[in-house]
Formats: sequence, structure tokens, C-alpha cells
Amino acid sequence: MNMALLQAIEDDVIPLSEPVRTKTNQLVDSLTIAKDTLVTVSLESMNRSAAMWGEDAKMFRPSRWLEGMHGQDGIPTKAKEIQGHRHLLTFVDGPRTCLGKNFAVMEFKVCK
Repeated sequence: MNMALLQAIEDDVIPLSEPVRTKTNQLVDSLTIAKDTLVTVSLESMNRSAAMWGEDAKMFRPSRWLEGMHGQDGIPTKAKEIQGHRHLLTFVDGPRTCLGKNFAVMEFKVCK
């Protein structure tokens, strides 16, 4: 049997990069996921997370991407771990990336 399929139909434990506190105030460093459980990630939360982007995460500050071009690094190390266009999940990434991503990026470049 295909190992990827086997892992998808069994229970699994996902380690976390940092411990989190549960609703019952318990500190956990991994999540146990039962088979057939749908796991989703909030793209908006990742794109605006102060833990990932710093205290000014919710501020419109496009210079954070430009600072890297001038020898300074405006993108926090934690945010660099995000796979995706400019370390954002707006267009997702990989085989399910947004089909309109290149068009949207081109529109931004043309409109400046």
C-alpha cells in the first residue's frame, strides 16, 4: 500500500514549533489528529499573525518587503518560514496555488 495514503487514513501526531495553551489551560507541544479529521489553516490569520510578522503585523507597511532590497531585512525570521509568494499565503502555494496569482501580481506592478 502507498505509504502516503496509509498515513492519511491513520491517526497522527503533529509536533508544534512552539507550545500552545489549550482551552483547559494545558500546555501542549503536539496535536493528536484522528483519522478522517479535516485540518485547515486560516490564511488570513497567518498573514496577520503578530507571532509571525511582529507587533506591526496588522499595519499596512509594504516597506517590509522593500527593506530587504536595500541591505536591511524587513521580514522577520519566523515569517520567512512561510512557503508562498513573498512569505504570504494569500495565493496558497504548491500544486493548488491560485490560478490568478500571476495576473494579480502583474496588475499590482502595472498600477504603480
